[in-house]
Amino acid sequence: MRGAIVGASGYSGAELTRLLAVHQKVSELEIFSNSLAGEMFDEHYPNMAGEVGLRYQKVPEEITVRQVDKPGYAVA
Repeated sequence: MRGAIVGASGYSGAELTRLLAVHQKVSELEIFSNSLAGEMFDEHYPNMAGEVGLRYQKVPEEITVRQVDKPGYAVA
């Protein structure tokens, strides 16, 4: 499963990033934050260094959300 977190720079977004980055069913993860675009996640959360290894991206103009109507899926 692919995942994306918009607003991954705050505490909740960082925790969700940490959990999904090591989840066995998540094959691809992207993280978005306009204020940290281009910077590495680990630079801002050194306590999680080595667990994530992702770079923040700028939030796109348009976002398509898919498959949130299935049981067990949630959007926050």
